[in-house]
Amino acid sequence: MSPLALPLRLAALFALPSLLVAADVAALAKPASLATPPAEGAASSDYTLLPGDAISVTILGEDGLSNQMKLLKVSPEHTIRVTYFEDTPINVSGKTRWQLENIITNLYKPDYLKQPKVSVQMVSYAPRKVNVIGQVNSPHEVQFPPEKGLKLIDAITQCGGFTRLGDDKHVVLTRVMSDATKKNYTIDARKLTGAKETGGVDDWPLQPDDIIFVPEI
Repeated sequence: MSPLALPLRLAALFALPSLLVAADVAALAKPASLATPPAEGAASSDYTLLPGDAISVTILGEDGLSNQMKLLKVSPEHTIRVTYFEDTPINVSGKTRWQLENIITNLYKPDYLKQPKVSVQMVSYAPRKVNVIGQVNSPHEVQFPPEKGLKLIDAITQCGGFTRLGDDKHVVLTRVMSDATKKNYTIDARKLTGAKETGGVDDWPLQPDDIIFVPEI
């Protein structure tokens, strides 16, 4: 080992903790608004019922009973009422049609029907929309496709894309949280297109009533 090697190795070892601390500080300083999109919860391809949705309930071989439930609308309180159980509203919050079928089946058997075969079908969907404003070519409300999600870039694209003055590095998304407070996210939309190639984050999933504002450069 050369006479200079040992001092250099010792200097490197003493410098390492300082480098690690600096890296930690840099990580904490990263704005939360530019992090990856908030988790949506468990991924599921099944649509969950919302207030304003209209459904029909059919019970095989029970035409009279089924006719009384051809059109049931989900209330603002996320409930429906089925025949014979009008005083017992069913909470459908977060429930799929398949889950609701099981709930209704268990309501009717065995006291009312021995082996009810229940089917729940969608009649119409509650409007789900986001509002895109600011420097896009055609600002307007964008509807969610039935039983599907909507991403940030898709919503902006449906509004004709950014104007030449649109600041695509600082798109502001305003969302009402579960506790009724509002939270703003500042998003670099350039990193949402071709994310795998550019090292950016995946496109942001939107929620009903989000507001997307594209500022001017």
